[in-house]
Amino acid sequence: MAKGPGFLRKNWMLVGVACAIVAAKVDPSIGAKTGPLHPDVTVKYGAVFLIFFLSGVALKPRQLAGAVANLPLHALIQGFTLGLVPLVVTFIVAPTLRAASFHRWLLQGVVAVSCMPPPVSSAVILTKAAGGNEAAAIFNSAFGSLLGVFVTPIELVLAVESGGSAQSAGAAGEFYETLLRVFRQLFVTVLVPLACGQLARPRLEAWLERAKPPLSEVGQCTLLLIIYTTFCDSFGAAAGKQAQSRAAMAATAVVVVALQGLFMAALFFVTTSTALWQKPFPPGDVICAVFCASHKSLTLGIPVLRIVFPDHPYLPMLSAPLLMYHPIQIVLGGLLVPSIRSWADRVAAAQKLGDAETV
Repeated sequence: MAKGPGFLRKNWMLVGVACAIVAAKVDPSIGAKTGPLHPDVTVKYGAVFLIFFLSGVALKPRQLAGAVANLPLHALIQGFTLGLVPLVVTFIVAPTLRAASFHRWLLQGVVAVSCMPPPVSSAVILTKAAGGNEAAAIFNSAFGSLLGVFVTPIELVLAVESGGSAQSAGAAGEFYETLLRVFRQLFVTVLVPLACGQLARPRLEAWLERAKPPLSEVGQCTLLLIIYTTFCDSFGAAAGKQAQSRAAMAATAVVVVALQGLFMAALFFVTTSTALWQKPFPPGDVICAVFCASHKSLTLGIPVLRIVFPDHPYLPMLSAPLLMYHPIQIVLGGLLVPSIRSWADRVAAAQKLGDAETV
């Protein structure tokens, strides 16, 4: 009996996502665009602003200063997650799945996932649990999120179909107009609250250390509101058209698990290969790279998808792979932590033995 409440406390966000989707299905009129919640104002501006204001308040610049100098690790993580992954998924994975008659909009959702930056929380938690370089994980998660504010919207506009009746991927004027609209929205709802949070932090720092308010939990609850209203639009406007078979969703989950495993295996191979590096990365940096560069941010991803594609008729389908990727990366990472930590301990022991023999 004791496992029930403990499981809910540990996994309340995953349970909350499921409850938000079920609530949207039961009565979508509440969170729809014309509903009493008025998500075009409360969610588009208020909820997204709050999420990034809290991120700005929680960000500790002093904590990141010592990790800045590790440039090879930072370049590998940012280049992999925001460069190589989108290229591989867009030009190799997507055509392969398209040839296999994979669902069009779920496939576009997989492409959208590939464009997302690393998360601020889960990658750091797993890196710490596995005995990795926590400071580097904090730096890369925070820096990747800030970089993703600029890079992710551009990649989404380039790689993901708009869903409109007219496809205008070749129209340069409309492309730049879309980017301009996106960056205006990002400036108001992301950059301004991040800056306000950082400016407010010095005044709040003593209180934050003393009271330890649940900023992360407040941000996650706000994210649940965004997920709820997103699915209210889906179920209310075109439930019949957008309802997908269990087989399509199951196939998407399989693809997400396969991609996650592929990314982690590739990162482990690259960072430990003696053929690629004269001196491979130390175990702590390997662990940091494996988690930070393979994970994708739900907290940034859902708001940015809403900003870039505010009127997309299949936005819930675009969001579904990211909603799957988030719990899968946590579960898979948690399962791998003991093995990765054991590997790191063995490497450290071998290095100590080698040093002792040298002496």
